[in-house]
Amino acid sequence: MRYVAGNEAIFLDRLTSIVEANLGDEDFGVSELAEKSGMSRSRLYFRIKTTTQKTASQFIREFRLNKALELLRQPGLTVSEIAYRVGFGSPAYFNKCFHEKYGFPPGETKMPEPKNVPRRVDPAKTILEERARRIGHWWVLPFVVTLLLLTWAEYGMLVNRVKRQGNLAWMAPRHTLGYL
Repeated sequence: MRYVAGNEAIFLDRLTSIVEANLGDEDFGVSELAEKSGMSRSRLYFRIKTTTQKTASQFIREFRLNKALELLRQPGLTVSEIAYRVGFGSPAYFNKCFHEKYGFPPGETKMPEPKNVPRRVDPAKTILEERARRIGHWWVLPFVVTLLLLTWAEYGMLVNRVKRQGNLAWMAPRHTLGYL
């Protein structure tokens, strides 16, 4: 679990307010965010990456998608209108990004409440969920390798024990048993 320190939280709040102020501008990107935050692109990228484990583009896109989800839950706007309102230049690209993030198309949001989406999307929580999803079952491979090594070692010790006892008859092929 990643803890966001006070300065990092203030930094993210400042970036969030800048992105929110330019939400409808589809040309607003990393360069504009860097300029408005008073940082170079490389410094902005580094700070966002170390704080959120995401690129600056991902940070902007996820903020837009979170706002889109809030707007989709309110009646009165179509998916295309919301896509343009949150800064996506293409409703098709908006649909693709939305489906990748939430697992269902934006049109289904107006239907009964999906069970797998939280009511209020917290950016810090989605960061942790994304990291947990990426880590997944990392422990399976080392566990299987360790199990195979232990099995191999146990088999080797069994063969050595049998050789020391001199009783190899049970290991010999059937046609050679008469020669032992």
